[in-house]
Amino acid sequence: MWYVPTTKGASVLLCDSLPCVWKKLDLSAEETGRFRWKGPDSISLPDMEPCGYFELFWDNDLFEQIQTFSKLYAIQQDPRSSFHVSVDELKVMVGICLVSGYNTLPRRRLYWRTEVDVRNEMIADAMSRNRFDEILSKFLCADNNSLPESDRFGKVRPLVKHLNDKYLKHWPHGLCHKKSMKA
Repeated sequence: MWYVPTTKGASVLLCDSLPCVWKKLDLSAEETGRFRWKGPDSISLPDMEPCGYFELFWDNDLFEQIQTFSKLYAIQQDPRSSFHVSVDELKVMVGICLVSGYNTLPRRRLYWRTEVDVRNEMIADAMSRNRFDEILSKFLCADNNSLPESDRFGKVRPLVKHLNDKYLKHWPHGLCHKKSMKA
């Protein structure tokens, strides 16, 4: 268990309870060195378009896994379900979620409206609103029937595990791997 002192002198338990108290601190020079992408021990990354870097982490294997769990969830909801989603549709849906995180509106459905002050042509042309809502309602990263009871993040654990594995694989700084091997 980790306890962190607050400004009033009391300690707050971080691991086993919510809410946590967050405190903004500047990183020391030693800590910021871990995040330099260029250095004597760093691995050089290939020159790619941004979508290429994205696909290093969100690869087809991940989307196929999400596709499988989403179809399974649709059948669990209704055994007569004919829900089908392609990997390309899942990629478009995730892309829409990313764009909507950057270009925020009060309600998701506004991206497809006809008013120029809220409509997003890129989103509206990529996928219909109803199809987006249908895919989002079935979007799952794990099998609901085999979730561990003690894991509060069980529904997203496969996604988190996949991304963590990819981050470790593609992290460009060699020192990070050397330190973890010694520990």
